[in-house]
Amino acid sequence: MASSEHDQLASYFERSASSVQNYASKLEYEYARPTIKASKAYFEKYPVVSTFMLAFSILSILPALLFLASVTFLVVSVLAVALGIALMTCTGIGLILLSLLIFALATNLCIATFITGSIITLYLSLRFIKLVREKGRDGVHQWVLETWEQAALTVTKLPFNDDADNTSEASSKSIVIVNSTGEDVSQTSSPRGEEDTVKNEGPS
Repeated sequence: MASSEHDQLASYFERSASSVQNYASKLEYEYARPTIKASKAYFEKYPVVSTFMLAFSILSILPALLFLASVTFLVVSVLAVALGIALMTCTGIGLILLSLLIFALATNLCIATFITGSIITLYLSLRFIKLVREKGRDGVHQWVLETWEQAALTVTKLPFNDDADNTSEASSKSIVIVNSTGEDVSQTSSPRGEEDTVKNEGPS
């Protein structure tokens, strides 16, 4: 088992080494050697120009690298600044739109409250005039009672009063009475609201 794995690794290493060697040989014979031969021939034919080009190339490497680094840094900086400005602009516009939305909702709330109050006032005024015309002073009393009943009914039908109503209704249906011997006697009221009476007989 170990020998087979070793053979596989050795075979894989040999194939890799052979592939690298083939690529190196191809690079050497197809690119490196022809370039060296052409450079040598050019140097032999034009020695002064070749020397100048070599010196110029060596001296120009550092400025070219600095230029590329500067351009890359400038592009990255501009992109970062532009992205930051875009984010700040989007945030500012979003806050402005949010403020406008809140202002619009608050305005609508005030308008809706004013309209509702105006309608209620108009209705109560018309109802008051009608009752006074029909019944005189008794109409005023009836109007006050109707207004009070409507207000109480509206308050009791509010959503936050549902839990309180359910709790009070459940507690009203259960009555606990303690007799003279200390025993608890629980009675449940009927749905009609009739009260159950419990008679406790004392010791004779």
